[in-house]
Amino acid sequence: MKSLKILLVFINFFFLLTANAYEYQSINAGKLVTMMKLDNVVLLDLRTSGEVGKTGIIERAQVRDYYQQGFDQYIATLDKKKTYIVYCHSGGRSSSAVHKMVKIGLKAYDYSGGITEWMYKKNKTVMLTK
Repeated sequence: MKSLKILLVFINFFFLLTANAYEYQSINAGKLVTMMKLDNVVLLDLRTSGEVGKTGIIERAQVRDYYQQGFDQYIATLDKKKTYIVYCHSGGRSSSAVHKMVKIGLKAYDYSGGITEWMYKKNKTVMLTK
């Protein structure tokens, strides 16, 4: 009987953990191009201004420096009705950000190749104007 109670407690604990689990998804450049055509998609560039100044951004991207103070508070204000595609230089920051975003209920995808892959594939970037 005691073993059964322990087993039930363990099962309940497992279901609580999995109920709060979130799904992380990475996309490639082809999927990014397709998704960018949708109206409800927001493209976020998480690089620093120095990085952005060297390469430009993917067209339509909004720049938000991942290292800037208040990033977690910023993502908490994002519209949960939108879909977010997040990228950085090569996938480290975007991966971390997407995990945080999905955990709080946002629909977010990681373009893990980042601007490095984007430019390697000869895709267009645009320079920001001051």
